[in-house]
Amino acid sequence: MKTRMHLTVKTIGKIRCFRRGLASFFLCACMLLIFSSPLAAATPPVVNSTSIDYSSNQITIVGQSFAPTGVAPIVTFGSGNLVLVSFTSQTIVARLPVGTVAGSYRLRVTQNSGSLAYYELSVTFGAVGPQGPIGPTGSQGPAGPMGPSERNSTPRIELHVRYGLRHP
Repeated sequence: MKTRMHLTVKTIGKIRCFRRGLASFFLCACMLLIFSSPLAAATPPVVNSTSIDYSSNQITIVGQSFAPTGVAPIVTFGSGNLVLVSFTSQTIVARLPVGTVAGSYRLRVTQNSGSLAYYELSVTFGAVGPQGPIGPTGSQGPAGPMGPSERNSTPRIELHVRYGLRHP
């Protein structure tokens, strides 16, 4: 027994309608498979905050969609990848490179090696950046010691005036 599949297309005005049948089912199924691939459905990661623990030389990244499939994300700091200490879909703890100097670095979180979904931001390591605003004025300190005294305590004023007539 042979099964024939055909699709009847009717034109109503300028709108084409597919008559229901096996062919339209396969067409919908194929489109669903194409557009539901991991690359098309990937929700990019989002970074909400970062903090650096200088004593352990580690960075903690907090956000969402870091590892939706359970595969370790890739964290790039500057031009190199960081070694992950731990990760979940909401938190990443990574070891910073030894000898990192103060400065601003590009931080990129990619969901995994096969994903195109990433989040990128600038992270400052150390005391770098513009000077902050001037703080409030403090209270007045104690009076300093008296300076050296003069023999005569009366102030002395000297006035030197030159005057005269000038002839042409």
